[in-house]
Formats: sequence, structure tokens, C-alpha cells
Amino acid sequence: MENQITIRRAEGRDLDDILRLTAQLCQEEKENYDKDWDMEWVYGQGKEIIKNDLTYENSFIAVAELDGNVFAFLRGSLYWDGWMSWKKGKGAELWDFIIEEGLRNRGVGSKLMNMFFEWCKQKDVSYVLLNVSVENARGIEFYKKFGFGKHQIIMEKKLK
Repeated sequence: MENQITIRRAEGRDLDDILRLTAQLCQEEKENYDKDWDMEWVYGQGKEIIKNDLTYENSFIAVAELDGNVFAFLRGSLYWDGWMSWKKGKGAELWDFIIEEGLRNRGVGSKLMNMFFEWCKQKDVSYVLLNVSVENARGIEFYKKFGFGKHQIIMEKKLK
């Protein structure tokens, strides 16, 4: 069947596709929001983190496929013990989220987000945090549709 979109939990066989999409996400970040983005991170430390997250019980990765080809993914995880310990309840963070440009606006992002929220509910999560560039108006509007609001401002001072 052509044009069949499938959304599922990621597996080890998806690592190369997830890394390809992560590189695309990082390139977009570098071009549009943060010129200092380290592209070598993706296939170095990033690869190890994502590889571990594929099997770690407190991490979540889901992918979307079109006719068997991965074109989107979302990665999140629970906060480890002690992180954000001043907040009541258990927290999670949405780390990475990308849909290839030509395949956006088909409801896939909403399905991935809702799948992540369901996983969070199963893990008894009280709140989810994410970081998004202040210049990423499209991303901010998308996240607002899911009830995300401004919580903190991360400020940066360049020293070099």
C-alpha cells in the first residue's frame, strides 16, 4: 500500500535514520538559530546517547515512517534522580523532535507528541519541559498548541 504512514516506538534498526534526522535538525539549528552548533556531536557523543536511549527504560523514542522510510522522530526521557529536585512531581524532557520539511502538516507531529505524553502518563510524569530557540516561531506555536508555555529563559554570554 502506497503512502502508508506508520508511527511506532523506535528500535535499534532505526539508529542510522535517527542520526540522519538529528544531523538535519542540528544543521537547521546551526543555520537559523545557533551558529556555534557542533555538528560533530551528532555522530560522536550524540550517537552514543541516542543508541543508549533506544534501550533505556526511562527514555522514549518514536519514529514516523512513510512506506517504510523514517521521516520523523521524537526523543524524550525522564529526569534522573536529583535533577530538578526543587520541583514537585516527576519530570520529563522532550530532547529532539523533527519532521522532514516536505512531510510536515499531516498530523504526524501531533501523533508523536500525544504518544510521548501517553508514555509520560504511564511513567507518572507531572510535567514536561523542552527547549526551543526564541527565534523558532513555528516551533513555539506548535508547542503552544499542546499547552507548553514560557517557564524559564536560558541566557547565554559568549566568551570566545
